[in-house]
Amino acid sequence: MSTQREWRLKTRESNLPQIFDGFPVVIGRLLFDRGIFTPEQLERFLRPDFNRDLLNPFLMLGMKEAVARIIKAKEGQEPITIFGDYDADGVSGTALLEMTLRKIGANVKSVYLPDRHKEGYGLNREALQQIAQEGSKLIITVDCGITDVEEVDAANQLGLEVIICDHHHVWPKVPKAVAIVNPHQAEDKYPFKELAGAGVAFKLAHALLQTANVPNFINWLKWQLDLVALATVGDCVSLTEENRMLVKYGLVVLAQTRKLGLRELLKVCGLQPVCNPAEMTCNLDTFALGYLLAPRINAAGRMDHANAAYELVMTESANEAKWLAERLDDKNKERQTETDKLTRKTEAMIREKKEKFIFEGGPDFSPGLVGLVAGKLAERHLKPALIYGEDGELVKGSVREYGGYNIIELFKKAEDLFVEFGGHPAAAGFALKKEHLEEFRRRFAQAVQEQSKKLPPLVLEIDDELELTTNSELNQLWTHLRQFEPFGVDNREPIFLSKDLKIVNMKVVGNGSSHLKMELTGSNEKDIFQAIGFSLGSRIDELKIGQKIDVVFKILVDEWNGVKRLNLKLVDFKEATNNK
Repeated sequence: MSTQREWRLKTRESNLPQIFDGFPVVIGRLLFDRGIFTPEQLERFLRPDFNRDLLNPFLMLGMKEAVARIIKAKEGQEPITIFGDYDADGVSGTALLEMTLRKIGANVKSVYLPDRHKEGYGLNREALQQIAQEGSKLIITVDCGITDVEEVDAANQLGLEVIICDHHHVWPKVPKAVAIVNPHQAEDKYPFKELAGAGVAFKLAHALLQTANVPNFINWLKWQLDLVALATVGDCVSLTEENRMLVKYGLVVLAQTRKLGLRELLKVCGLQPVCNPAEMTCNLDTFALGYLLAPRINAAGRMDHANAAYELVMTESANEAKWLAERLDDKNKERQTETDKLTRKTEAMIREKKEKFIFEGGPDFSPGLVGLVAGKLAERHLKPALIYGEDGELVKGSVREYGGYNIIELFKKAEDLFVEFGGHPAAAGFALKKEHLEEFRRRFAQAVQEQSKKLPPLVLEIDDELELTTNSELNQLWTHLRQFEPFGVDNREPIFLSKDLKIVNMKVVGNGSSHLKMELTGSNEKDIFQAIGFSLGSRIDELKIGQKIDVVFKILVDEWNGVKRLNLKLVDFKEATNNK
């Protein structure tokens, strides 16, 4: 019985600092492994605090200039257009900024979200001409703009001034904007660099409300954290430091959201929020944000136009909120069907290929779905995946990272070929002319080859080994682990190893029998542990009842009719050593 990755149990620190004396040893080790060594770090991690952890927005380069220009526009009642991106991050950040500008009394002439299929990502000349003709004098971008050097020049020629509010990689040549607010700028002194686009918009909102002396603005800002949390998790940025606090609070705000559209979206996702504001706890988690809510927001731009998602967030009509939430749910079902079809098609295309990366696409691949297909394939095949579609004379694609590759570094090898590009080290997009595709593929392959020489072999890192005896012990462990939430990038759910578990029962479940469900017992054969292996159904033939296996798992909370039960969420398994 073989696994695709080598299992590696982390070196387990035995001489833990005194601050962990009140915790089980396994919890102390997990905290220590997260770089927590002092009482202050422990307090910040376990109990994020809005007032303490909220950083000064004016520490960000360009913030002072951006605020000054917006306040000047507000005082002169100059028409302003907000130009956002079409994903959950862009939609959320744009909505937050529009509400903020209206709150300070600025003249918001329009909000412009480009059509993903007709216009592509970021600023474009046709949109700029339309915005200028409609009378706006100032454009503020949200979650885009940092790579739009020529487009900002075109805006300036049309008499438009531009403020860029973005969080994507900053390339050496930057647009000639009035101000650029992006923590990734070389000279930026902001202590935390990993904000989402809506996170940067939130900092701009904070700075504007403070400068405009809006009464009780901090409380108002807190009520917008539902949008910031949705964007932060939806955009897969780091859930550490300031983001950890923003998402922790944002989940509690979302559970009692005042936004009618988000309330209806929670309903169509089958979520019934329960919240304890005094203890800063609720039953919503990052799974709900990343796998239920954000995909439905994103589905609008992928399958049609992001305006439907924007209207959902902004509506003050209960009937419209319900209709829009149901529409997004329908679009998401369409998106799932199309994504599955394209994923199966790509699987057939790569079946005989043995390269270190996936590079596939064609005219029938929708540019709105290529990122999702790339993500699925990167996870499934444990290597970087680039998937592209065609749009007229252009090839538009997305890359998703696996195994430590840096996509921005890969892109640098082909920068001269792109019509547009942008993103993060783990996920990025591009557009180029069809005649450059083969040259791009050649350079991409070369760049992957070069990076692969510097990367360690693929391993499945295991946080700790547990001897599973009783469900009661598992519940006690989970009580402590809950304090580690919200889980996500850079704060992943702990992965455990348990050896010599006996298979009592097993079956395949789910659509296409894709999931593996097992009942396992440990050394105390009276307690049965429920285990589920998502997408592991095809491996049932490797197993038999009564066999002993070693399993690698996360802890999954399963709630049914108000009753919570802990399951083992299988990551991998193999025959127990003493079973051979």
